[in-house]
Amino acid sequence: VGDSIELHCASDEIPPLTFIFFKFNGPKAQRLKDVRSNEKFAVHQLKVAANTGKNYSCQVQASGINYSRHSKIVQITVQDPFSDPVLEIEPSDTIFEGDSLTIRCMVNFTPLFLGVQPQMMIVKDAIAITTIYNTTTAVFTTTAALNDTGEYECMAKWKEAMKMTKRKVIVKVPVSEPTLKSTRTGDNVLEGDTLDLSCAVLKGSYPITYKFYKVTTDAALYQKSLNATEAVYSITSVNSEHHGTYSCEASNTVNQRNQTKRSQYVTITVKVPVSNPTIKGNSLKDVHKTGEVVTLLCHSTTGTLPITYSLFLNKRFIYSASKSNTEPAAFKVLINETNDGGEYKCKAENEI
Repeated sequence: VGDSIELHCASDEIPPLTFIFFKFNGPKAQRLKDVRSNEKFAVHQLKVAANTGKNYSCQVQASGINYSRHSKIVQITVQDPFSDPVLEIEPSDTIFEGDSLTIRCMVNFTPLFLGVQPQMMIVKDAIAITTIYNTTTAVFTTTAALNDTGEYECMAKWKEAMKMTKRKVIVKVPVSEPTLKSTRTGDNVLEGDTLDLSCAVLKGSYPITYKFYKVTTDAALYQKSLNATEAVYSITSVNSEHHGTYSCEASNTVNQRNQTKRSQYVTITVKVPVSNPTIKGNSLKDVHKTGEVVTLLCHSTTGTLPITYSLFLNKRFIYSASKSNTEPAAFKVLINETNDGGEYKCKAENEI
C-alpha cells in the first residue's frame, strides 16, 4: 500500500496501437484506461491502495482490426507495510490530576517492509503533540492536568499509507481536604434539639463519598456518595450520648484507587438542663435539738455540670454550693434556735 506500480502491455502488431487495461472484480472485467501508442507497448501507472484490485489484463486494437484477445491475467499482491497502530496509555485511561501520564503509539512492520521508516504522530483533539520520523514508536509523557482530558489519536504514515486508532483519556480531580462544621454557634447544642454536621470540599470529581465519624468509634456513623461538594449528617433529637468529638472523611475513586482526605476535629457539647432536685436529711428524724448540726442533701440526677444548688428555709435563701461532679450537694445547718426549724427546700441551676 502506498507504492506506485506500472502495468506493461506489449504487442507484435504494427503501431499505432490502442492498449486497453482491465481490472477484474471476480469474473467481471472493468475497463480502466485506453492508451494510444506509436510503440509496440504501453504503460499504465497504478497507485496501490488497500482496495486496489488483485487481477489485471490488457487488450490491443490495431488500426482497422478487431480487439485482440485478453492477455494473461497478472495477479498483484497488495500488503500493508505496517500493522494497525496500537495506542497504550499508562497507568490507565482514567487517572487523577497529578499522576504521571504516558501515551505510547506503536506499529509493527510486515517482513517485506522491514526497511520502511514511517512518520509516527500522537494527536490530541486534532492537534499533533508528538511527531517522530524513522521509528516505529512515538511517546508522549506529562504530569496529568485537567486539560489533558480528551481524545488521543495514534497515527502511522508512510507514503500514501496511513492508519490510526483512537482512545479517550479522562483526568479526574482528587478531593481536597474536607471541612467539618456544626450548624450550632459555638458547637453547643441543647438536649432534644436537631444537630446538623456539614462536611464540605472545595474540589473533587464526582461522585464523592462522605463519611462521618465519632472518635470513640471506628465505624462510620453515616456515609453517602453524592455528585456534590457537601454532605450533611443530621441528628434529629440530640441526647448526652451525642456529646463528643467528630470528624469527616471525603474520597473519590479512579480504577479502584481511592483518594481519601480527613477533616479537622470538631467537639460537640450537648447541654442538658438540670432535673428537678430532691432534698433529704442524713437523719431519719424530723425533730432536732438546739445546737445540733443537720446535713441536708440536695441532688439533681441529670444536668450539664457544674450545677449550683441553693438552700432555702421557708422561702428564705440560706446559702448555695456548686458541684462539678454528680455527687449531691451537702448543706450543713446548725440548729441554734426554734426559728431554724421549718420547711427546707433546694433549687438546682446550670448555665442553660
